[in-house]
Amino acid sequence: MEIAPELKEFIKQELDFVALKHYHDKHIIYLSDDDPYINLEMSKKYFSEHIPYAQIKEFTQHGHFNEAAGMTEFQEIFNDIHAII
Repeated sequence: MEIAPELKEFIKQELDFVALKHYHDKHIIYLSDDDPYINLEMSKKYFSEHIPYAQIKEFTQHGHFNEAAGMTEFQEIFNDIHAII
């Protein structure tokens, strides 16, 4: 899958998804339906193809998970980290 043009500067090298699997037992990808930078459907397809062992969590109205989107806390990620450790 082609990387979106606006992300090419962000990701300048190929990611080694095979090596990534060996670092942790659990991988979670957080996506929002209204992220202004990352297309939800394109991201789900990309991560499903490249990291099929990862759990994808979709959120509504979380934007880019930053303060500009009104996100000053992210309890869900805290809960996931707490469950892993």
